[in-house]
Amino acid sequence: MLSQFIRLPFGHWTIGNEESWVSFLGNYSGGILGGIIAFLVARDQIKKQQNQNLRETLAMELPVLTGLELECSKVLKQLKTVETNYEMFKGKEATYIVSLDALIWSRWEKIHYINDPVLQEELILHREALERNIEVFDININPLIEQLKQKRRQARKMNPLDNGFDQLELEISKENNYLEAIKNDKVQYLKELPFCIEKTQKILNNISIRKTKIHDILKKSNYYNKELLSNPQEFKVDR
Repeated sequence: MLSQFIRLPFGHWTIGNEESWVSFLGNYSGGILGGIIAFLVARDQIKKQQNQNLRETLAMELPVLTGLELECSKVLKQLKTVETNYEMFKGKEATYIVSLDALIWSRWEKIHYINDPVLQEELILHREALERNIEVFDININPLIEQLKQKRRQARKMNPLDNGFDQLELEISKENNYLEAIKNDKVQYLKELPFCIEKTQKILNNISIRKTKIHDILKKSNYYNKELLSNPQEFKVDR
C-alpha cells in the first residue's frame, strides 16, 4: 500500500522517487526504533542505580536502628522498674526522686538516616518526652521547698515599705510557680508512665521489624555477598 501511495503523481507536490522515499522511511523508522531502545536501556540502568542506592541507604540505617534499639531497651527496662515500685511513691507523688541511667543522646541525633517518616516522627517526639521525663524524675524539690520557706519567713519579718521587699516578693512568686509546675509534672508523668512504657515497646517492636525487613532485602539482592562484608549469620550463637 505504502509503495503504491508513494508512486502516485502529485504534480509539483511529488518530491523524489520511490527509492528515495523507501530510504527516507527506513531511516526514519530506524531512528525511532533506536531511540526507543536507547530509552528502555537508559530506564533500566536508572532503575538499577536507584535500587543500588536504596540498598546502600538501607544498609546505612542498620547501625542507627541498632543504636536506637539499645537506647529504647534501656529506657523500657528502667521505666518498668519505676512502675514496679509505684507503691513507694504513694503519698509523695509530687516529691519523689528517680534517677535514670543516662542515655547516649548522640544515637538519637541520627534519626534522619531512617527512611521511614512515621518512625522518624515517633522517635523525635519520644526523645523529647524522654528528655523531659528524665529531667523531672531527677529533680529534688525538697531543697527548693526549704528555700521558699526561708524566703517567706524573711518576707513576713519585713515591712512592705522596706528596701528589697518588692524584689523578695517577686522571687517568692517565681519560685513558687516553678515549684508548683514541677510538682504537677511529677504527678502527671507518674500517671502517664504506663502509656510511656507502651509507646516505648511499640517503637522497639517497629525497629526490630524494620531491621529484619532490611536484612531480608539485602539478602535477596546479594548485598551480603560483597567482598569483605560481614554476614549476620556469621555472628549467630546457638544456645
